[in-house]
Amino acid sequence: IYRILVLGDQGPAPTPEVVEAMKDTAENVSFLILLRAFASGAVALTGTEAIATGVPAFQPPESRNASRTLMAMAVILAILFIGITFLASSFSILPIEAPKQTVIAQISNHVFGDTIMFFLFQAFTALLLFLAANTSFAAFPRLAAVLAEDGFIPRQFAFRGDRLAYST
Repeated sequence: IYRILVLGDQGPAPTPEVVEAMKDTAENVSFLILLRAFASGAVALTGTEAIATGVPAFQPPESRNASRTLMAMAVILAILFIGITFLASSFSILPIEAPKQTVIAQISNHVFGDTIMFFLFQAFTALLLFLAANTSFAAFPRLAAVLAEDGFIPRQFAFRGDRLAYST
């Protein structure tokens, strides 16, 4: 942000051919883009669901601690979304086919170059994604127990074991 606001560092402007190609692509696959945005939003809600179903696992007072955790997660998500959007638009980052790099990888490459910081940033991003994928495995037994107690799935799911697995 310092480089953009103070030093005036901007990425190269996209060529007219790239702008036209993106415009045509967006018109042709707008429904698919909408579905992908919905899927990405649903993935973002996975952490919210894990906190909501894990309220009994929080230390007392459970509801207050869970609400603080949800608020912290929402603030972090908003900062990341706004920050990545600002950096991507300021550096003129576009999705590219070759070499395949995510937008976040392109931003970190623009900021850090091909230094060790770029590779550390990529490693920490991968670690964060691994932890996010683990959320559904850790939270499913608790969610299934809540649903079974309410009668929405078979009652056998309500009997959890000692290790977040099922007794039956």
